[in-house]
Amino acid sequence: MVGVPMNRFLAAGGTIALWLLLIPDVKAAEPPSGQPLSCARSWKYEKNSLQNARKLVTGPGDRKPEDRASCGLRALEALEALDKPDPSHECADCRAEYVGLLKDTADYLGKSAMRTKSDEFATSLYNQEIETRLTLGQFLIESDDKRLIDKYWSKNFDELGDALETINDGKRFHAQARMADAERLSAKSFGIWVRAVRSCAAWNFDSTAHMSEREIYAQTCSADCRTDLTRLRQRAELANEKERKEISDLVNDLLPRIEQCAEEK
Repeated sequence: MVGVPMNRFLAAGGTIALWLLLIPDVKAAEPPSGQPLSCARSWKYEKNSLQNARKLVTGPGDRKPEDRASCGLRALEALEALDKPDPSHECADCRAEYVGLLKDTADYLGKSAMRTKSDEFATSLYNQEIETRLTLGQFLIESDDKRLIDKYWSKNFDELGDALETINDGKRFHAQARMADAERLSAKSFGIWVRAVRSCAAWNFDSTAHMSEREIYAQTCSADCRTDLTRLRQRAELANEKERKEISDLVNDLLPRIEQCAEEK
């Protein structure tokens, strides 16, 4: 469902079931034997149920990534409809398995997108991956589970950035990065953010391909882009201490300093 974010769709009162109905490319996964998998059974927000759902997504067998991904989406649909996951639920194992199910599904959506020869279908799959990763990131933050956040959040955000860069959606990545905790953003994510801001006239990552560094600097110093440049630089100063120097060097190498913009006026 290109252009209709799942997290905003759900917030407006929709369900994953409805969201899936709007994606014509999602089909029930089937194993090589032709016997349908029970991907859409009545899954519960319980440890064993979630583990079984994950096994259907990641388990052995000669199944295509798109079949595994659609199976994960069906399980998420059933959970949303019958036993809505609660990040504050006291069951820590349930949170961990649900996070794993979201991650597994997002990973296979990305693999499916890379395999398809159809640009339209690839964009649809990438958008599904993006919405699944946004749901995962939001669930992690709302769970306030430090162990899970430390294990999954930054890597998930990196993968979110890869998907958004692939479909040339720099504006959306910029918006997500601005809202994120700067200390959790990796050097890789800051690199994606820098490339997005460098293309701020179009926010498509590609518009700077044939521009000189002087032209890029002039663009990012323009009235339309300077606020975005300033926000990125402010967040870079708050980056995690371990990677702060690497991030600072990256930003300084590829973007003008604010005082340079003042000199350009």
